[in-house]
Amino acid sequence: MKVQHFLKYQLRPVTLFVALVVFPIVGPAQGSAPANSHPERYGGRWECDRGYKADGPLCTEIPVPANGYLDSFASDWDCERGYRRVAETCEQIKIPANGYLDSGGDGWQCDRGFREKGDSCAPVALPEGAYLKNFGKTWECNRGYRKVLERCDVVAVPQNGFLKHDGVSWECGRGYVKRGNECVGFAVPDNAHIKHSGEGWECDRGYSQRGNACAVK
Repeated sequence: MKVQHFLKYQLRPVTLFVALVVFPIVGPAQGSAPANSHPERYGGRWECDRGYKADGPLCTEIPVPANGYLDSFASDWDCERGYRRVAETCEQIKIPANGYLDSGGDGWQCDRGFREKGDSCAPVALPEGAYLKNFGKTWECNRGYRKVLERCDVVAVPQNGFLKHDGVSWECGRGYVKRGNECVGFAVPDNAHIKHSGEGWECDRGYSQRGNACAVK
């Protein structure tokens, strides 16, 4: 007879306890603010003083060169009037003779009657019968003159003619017609009058043109 042995294992439930460690998120405390900084108006952060910029956890001074100044945001610098920024320096602007600082203060322009030529101001060659235009860098011919290349030629107005509004051309006076470069008068027959344009004639009311005369209709 065989004897069978039964091993009985009793399984017992095991309870596992997992401990969760929660670390609170803490913003930068006022004590941790770097030198040359101050607390923001709102919130718990800090910002650098004027003239300093954030560089990681520090506030480093903004290097302002000679003849420079902090800009309105105090985050960078500009050069004083009469100087221009070249790399990390302020270089003085060299103003040539007959020149002046422009309105921005970082460049130059030539005086009236002069034009820029390289690094200098050269005089504007003004021909006879011409005048300087508004900005004084170029010229235009006076009324009664016509521009031809780099000169101003007189507009030849014939007898009984006059300059037009543009000042460079002409037309004949009332009672004259243009023929070539002259103004020639014309005869007005009886019972006729000069046209409103001043060129030619037309018959009075109640008359009609017949050849060079006006006859009753």
